[in-house]
Amino acid sequence: MPTMENWQDIIQKRIESKTRRFAKGPSKSNLIQVPNRFSSVAGSFFYPLIRRYDRTENTFDLLGSDFFVLGRLVYSLGMILHAAINTPAATRIGQALLDFIWGLRYHIEA
Repeated sequence: MPTMENWQDIIQKRIESKTRRFAKGPSKSNLIQVPNRFSSVAGSFFYPLIRRYDRTENTFDLLGSDFFVLGRLVYSLGMILHAAINTPAATRIGQALLDFIWGLRYHIEA
């Protein structure tokens, strides 16, 4: 008479033999955790980009005719925030980005 463990092993082997796998390679369950090295420099990338967006210089008018560059700036700031996730600076960067985006909600090209 088969034991309980033997019965479960037989069913598990049947399931594994009839299961189709579409991905190749090992599963990613053994991820190595490393500290985020971007956390110490995230503000050094973020704040200089956001500092003078509303000034009309000789070359750029981000709130006017150069709204494509403004869109890429918003995207870049979002990517910097995403790279700084789970860091102490992420809260402050997120608040600054939200304030920045909140001011652009009524932009003509929004």
